[in-house]
Amino acid sequence: MGLESANRNPMTPRRFFTTSGQPFAYTRLDRRAGIAHERGCYVMADDGQAVPLVPAKIYKEVQAHCHEGERLMAAGNHNKAFHQFLQALDLLPLPREQWNAAGWILVAVGENAFRAGSFRAAEQPLQDAMWAPGTIGNPWVHLRLGQVKFELGNMKHAADELARAYLGGGRDIFEDQDPKYLALVEEVLEPPPGMDRLP
Repeated sequence: MGLESANRNPMTPRRFFTTSGQPFAYTRLDRRAGIAHERGCYVMADDGQAVPLVPAKIYKEVQAHCHEGERLMAAGNHNKAFHQFLQALDLLPLPREQWNAAGWILVAVGENAFRAGSFRAAEQPLQDAMWAPGTIGNPWVHLRLGQVKFELGNMKHAADELARAYLGGGRDIFEDQDPKYLALVEEVLEPPPGMDRLP
């Protein structure tokens, strides 16, 4: 995947939309900062909103490490991909969680560890990603964090995160996933009135 396609295809594989057509949060690899939220996290700024930018020279290096990390992850070289993503994260000015790129990178670190079957290593970056723009309310990030919690035996938190993924992405987000994750959601969420299962 080239640098251009990395920008077109966020680490989270699809954008999800509400029934009224509004997009849920999604991660972006770009230079922009988010906006501080009253809860201490950062949310993505509107496209036209003036926000600080990662200096162009630094961002070029960040992007190069991310591109290489994606390439290595796709090739199954998870250890080297991890180091590329960490180098990219370390380049971001403090506080790192303010940058859109931080959310993308932390999700990439978690995704990389998840694909490697290293669920303990995936947990913290996915949790940390929730402080950065584009992650809270992102169905894919909630799915991955829920799957990690499930695999680590933390069923209460797994159910919460997987339910959030379902509420944002519906059954579609569970396509190509082990059925056990959706089964947990079906245990904790009530079907709508007049239905015997979740839609």
